[in-house]
Amino acid sequence: MVALVASCGGSSSGEVTIENVVSEDLDGGSFTATGSMICEAGDVDTTAFDIGETLWWYEDVYRCADNSGSFTLRGELPLNPSNWGDDGPTEDLEGTWTLTGRSGDYGNLEGGGTVVVDFEPDWVESYVGELSEVDE
Repeated sequence: MVALVASCGGSSSGEVTIENVVSEDLDGGSFTATGSMICEAGDVDTTAFDIGETLWWYEDVYRCADNSGSFTLRGELPLNPSNWGDDGPTEDLEGTWTLTGRSGDYGNLEGGGTVVVDFEPDWVESYVGELSEVDE
């Protein structure tokens, strides 16, 4: 599940908090949302990822259940080899996210912020940042 909260500081920008509980197969999940800039619920699909020696990046597409559109978030998490065990990370990872794709009602959004990935007891990606509308 992903919870997304947007509180607008005007009609063109807002703070955002997103929580994505990743599915057991590590290929997406679903989200719920509150706020005025994003739909209330939908599905998440992981479309790309790479884990290198010092950086893990991924892109997730959030598709709104109300068919209002979709948006793509790219997460980048620096890796510390001393915090990586045989089964993956041994503690939370912290990095950044950027909105990299958009469609439908979200075609004019941009934004980014920080992301923390917690692996216990469930894999949860927590995003905090800001979204804003841009003229295109």
